[in-house]
Formats: sequence, C-alpha cells, structure tokens
Amino acid sequence: MSRSTSTLSLSRDAGLVTAPTSPVPRIESPPARTHSPDVLFDNTRLPRMSTSQLIQFYKGQCRDHRGRYLDDILHWDDAHLETSHTFMQTLFPLPEGSVFASWAPRVDLAMFQIFRSRDDLRERVFEAFSRLLRFWGFRVSTRTADFTDIEPTLNFNDARRRWLRRIDLNHLRMTRMLRSMRYLGLEVEARAFYDALLEAMAAFPDIISDITIGYWTRAIEEAIEAPDAVEEDEYRLHIRASTLTTSLPALAEQAETLQHAVPRLDEEIVRFTNTYAKSAENALLDRRRKAMLLSRNVDRLSDILDLPSLLSSAISSSSSSSSASGTAVTPGGQAPAVSSTNYASALDLHAHIKRLRTLYPNSLLVSQVSAQADEAMRGMTTSLISSLKAPGIKFPAAMRTIGWLRRVAPDLDDSGGARAGYGNEGSLGALFLVCRLANLLSTLEALLPLRELADQELAKRLERSGPSRAERDQTSGSMWSGGQQTERFLKRYIEIFREQSFAIISTYRSIFPSTLSPPNDLTKNTTKLSGSEPSVDQSTGAKNDPLLPLPSALATFPLHLVGVLTETLKRYLPNVRDRSSRDSLLTQVLYCAGSLGRLGGDFSMMLASLDDLSSDSEDESDDEQDEWVEIVKKHRVQAGRLELLASGIGGHEGPKGSSKEVIAAGSLPSSAD
Repeated sequence: MSRSTSTLSLSRDAGLVTAPTSPVPRIESPPARTHSPDVLFDNTRLPRMSTSQLIQFYKGQCRDHRGRYLDDILHWDDAHLETSHTFMQTLFPLPEGSVFASWAPRVDLAMFQIFRSRDDLRERVFEAFSRLLRFWGFRVSTRTADFTDIEPTLNFNDARRRWLRRIDLNHLRMTRMLRSMRYLGLEVEARAFYDALLEAMAAFPDIISDITIGYWTRAIEEAIEAPDAVEEDEYRLHIRASTLTTSLPALAEQAETLQHAVPRLDEEIVRFTNTYAKSAENALLDRRRKAMLLSRNVDRLSDILDLPSLLSSAISSSSSSSSASGTAVTPGGQAPAVSSTNYASALDLHAHIKRLRTLYPNSLLVSQVSAQADEAMRGMTTSLISSLKAPGIKFPAAMRTIGWLRRVAPDLDDSGGARAGYGNEGSLGALFLVCRLANLLSTLEALLPLRELADQELAKRLERSGPSRAERDQTSGSMWSGGQQTERFLKRYIEIFREQSFAIISTYRSIFPSTLSPPNDLTKNTTKLSGSEPSVDQSTGAKNDPLLPLPSALATFPLHLVGVLTETLKRYLPNVRDRSSRDSLLTQVLYCAGSLGRLGGDFSMMLASLDDLSSDSEDESDDEQDEWVEIVKKHRVQAGRLELLASGIGGHEGPKGSSKEVIAAGSLPSSAD
C-alpha cells in the first residue's frame, strides 16, 4: 500500500482494522540482562521486538529486551527514570528504525491499526504517558474523549530542574513521546502536553532553545500517515549508486587527511602534557591554582566580607534603640539591654577584624575590611559621645559609656602619658565634662521665654538709668519697682544650675575617683633656671617635664560653671529691686554654693563681687553691702541650726539661745544642699 492511499484520520475511532478477538498468546521474552549500569546507547545485536511482542508487553505478559515488565518500569522512582536510557524506545515506538537500538520495536501498519482500535492498549500507553508527566512535573487534571487538560504539579519547581534547561536528553524523550502518541492514537493527549510545554516556556522564557521548540512543533503538526506494510531492516540504508560514486572518493580523501593529522595530534598532545604538567611553571596553572584555592575558601571569604555589614548593623541597632528610648538609659538608670549587647558585639567584631589585620598585614581584602570597620567604629564613637549629651543620664550608663569609649577610642584615654595631669582620666574626663556642659546649656536654653521677659525689664531699667538719682526721680516720679519676670527667670535658672552642676561633678568624681589627688611635691617639678637640662627627681632618678603637668579638667571646670552663673547674675540681678525677692535669690545662690561646696567647689565668697554691679548709684552702695552681709549671716545661722538639728545638739534648747553660739555654729561649712 502506498503512502498516498494510506493516510488515516486522527480520530481514535478511525482504525483501519479491528483488533483480534482471540487473546494473543504469551510470547517468551529474552532472559533478563544482569549487567549494570545502564548505558545511553544499547547497540547489542538482539532481535527487534515484533508487533505481537510489543502488544504482549503492554498487556503485562512479556518482558522487554532487558527482562523488565511494563509495571516494573512504571514503578521506578524518578532517579531510575533519569539514569536509564533503554526504556523510551519500547514504551513509545516510532516508524523509523534506530542504529543505536536494534531491538527497539517499530510502528508498522499492523501496530498502527491495532493500537488505534483497542482502548485497553491505549490506556496502557496513557499510563506510561502519565508516569513520564509526573517525572517532568505535570499531571492530567481533566480527560474526556475530545479534551485533555494538563497542569503543573505541586512539585513542579523541583521537577522542572530535570528538563528545563538549555540542552537536555529529556527534550529528545519529549519529542519521541509526542510523535509516538500520535501514531498510537493519543492525539488529544499529545496536543495537550504540547500546550502545557508552551505554557511552561512562557513562564520561563529564554531557557529552552528555539531549535528544540521547533522539533516539538513539527512533532505535533506533521501529518500522520500509516506506515508501509513492507518492513525493512533498520540497518539497510537506502543508498543509490550515484551517491556511492561520489561519497566513496570523498571518504578516502578525508581518511588520508586524517592519517596525516595523526602525527601532528601526537605532537600537540606531548606539548600540552609538558606545558600543563603539575610540576611545570605556568601562569595559567598558577591562576587555576588560585581559583581553586578561592573556591575552597569561598565560605571563609564570605564570612570575612560580611564582617563590616554585621558591625554596622550592631552599631546602628544600638544607636536606634538608644534614640527610640529618648536617652541612653531607662528610668531605672540602666542602659537598655539590647543597646549594651549590641555594643559589646560590635566591640568583639572589631577586635576580631584587628586580629585578622595583624595576621594578614599584606592582604588587600583584609585591609579594605579593616578600613570599613574603622569607619563604622568612628560612627560608634560619635554615637557614644552623643549619648553623653543625653539629658538625665545616670551614673551606671555614664560609666558604661566611658568604658566603651576607652575600648573604641583608646587615644582619648591617655592616662598613662606624662602630661596627663594629677588624675588618670586623660582626655575622656574633659570630653565627659564638655558633653555634660553642653547638656546643661541646652537645658538652660529652654528658659528662653522667661529670659526674653527678663531682657525686656533690663531694657526698661537701662532706659531709666541717668547721671543721678535726683534726675531719675524727676523723670519717673518714683523709684524702679519692677523685676518680677526677672525673679522668675533667675529662680528657675539657679535651680537648674544647682541640680545639673552638682550631678555633673559628682558623677565625674565617681567615674574618675583619683582625678583630684595632689602630686607628691610640686616643687620637684619646677625647672632649674641655672641649667638647660630638666631637673631630676631625687626620689626616682627620672627627668621631670620642664613644664608643670597639666591640671585635671575638673580643676578648672567649676570656675567655668561659676563664671556662667555670675555673668547671668550680674546681668539680670539689678532688675530685682524688691528687698525680699533679692534676699530669696541670694539665699538660693548661697545654697547652690553650699551644694558645690560639698564637692570642694564652694564659691560663696566670689559672689561678693555682685554688689559692685547691683546698685544703680554710689548712694545705694553702702546699703547693698549691708544687705549682702546680712544675707550671708542669715544663711550661716540657718545652716548652723540645720547642723545642730542633724547632730542632735540643741534639740531641747529654747528659741532664745545664745546668739553667739548660733553664729559660731553657723560659721561652720554648710552641709545642706
């Protein structure tokens, strides 16, 4: 029968012959082969499986050329399906023969008609088709006589890695299966699988090559014709005589060319062996060794590269937690646990990076990582210094911050230097005082509305000031009696100053307890004027610095604080003319001086200079001096009474006790804050 007259319809019901009604006798298959593993091309000279044997194989009554039943293959796991390459030719035969598998069955006219006419055989082919679908990550969701829907399975992302790549053996399997199913009467299922492949290509474009997609398209769109009834041996080539006359001389010429190329190939092999031997010096081999070394240590290098980011994350999280709480401490005076832990982790990471820098000083990678770590630690130093400016910082948090700064910025902790002064605080002490002074000044700046009102009263007072008291009386008709807003401003100012200054100095002395220890003998540190060499300490035999050692930062800090207070008092105190208001303010100042006096910073005697600027004329100078003396006496009397009450003396004494004893007791240094 010719191909032009044997074209069949694609419908399942268009079979040309009817399946035999009598059962096909069981045909003995060749014994199972025992050699392993499976190979890609099996060219063993076994007889080709006939149509009747293939039908018995699909019915489960016959083995294939390797002694396997169909159910055995269908129950294989995915790994076995991936590594075996001798089952697709049996499950999905084609009309063409194969030079690599002589045993593979071929679709002839009888097989073509029998499979299209028998539902049981097509169902067995569908079972094999379904097993391959699951292997590739698909499943049949809907199947009717005229419609089949195929969709991805839940494990599609794992299964697609077996075939969804540029070049893969499964692409050939899919092409064979598409063509074979159309020959065996499963046209609808084959086209549904082709549509599922196109949907997968749309989801993952530019992976499968256009050539492979073209093979799939031709496999699904080519016309299906019934094979010829005459079977030809798959090893017989249709070679015409005219082709042999031209191909044989060309083959001889190519064989001669190959014969001449073999010696050159031997020379190239020897040259390659000598050039790329392990013992030879070769730049390419050196690069390859370095690449292999890098590949073996990629995890370690990745960990080293992650160190700066980990350090920055620890520092930023510590800074953000401190900022979120408003200050670096909790209401109980303790630093947040997260901030403390992260700062400690950051310091440990930085110490590790410094060790790496010491171990590998010539490594460019370690140098860059160290530079990034140093930049992050400078940011941490800035954050710690900023936390010292936070309002309401307590002693534990301040002590912890100073400890971190000693580790982060050891240059600031120059307590071991010869010029560090009497104490051992180094530059950290001065830094702490400057930061807390900035906080004090910012707190005092919050009194700006009251200061503006006081400035208005100051301007009015200056306008009323004249050459003499008589002229002022003639101009205004009465004496200046303002100052209420100034009094409010000064009361609040002095109160904040007293609390903050006492907290600053007491915290400083607690953190740096030996900053005020005096030297053994200051006279030994002076320079001998008669000689050019510095003096020698007779006790130690060491040369002393020709200059006196720098004093502790705390030695001059109280003077600066008192200067800030006295400047404000000199400017605004003359506005307050009411006697009781002035007494109250001056008493408050004396209490502030006594509070600092407990820490060795009593400045009450320096306030006597305020009388020189508080009076508007020379006529009032004497009265003001008397006022100051009376206020000081009154303050000492009150302080003495408080001390007597605190010590338990005079508890039963009447109010008319000896004034001399009270004044004498009041002359003692005040301990009341």
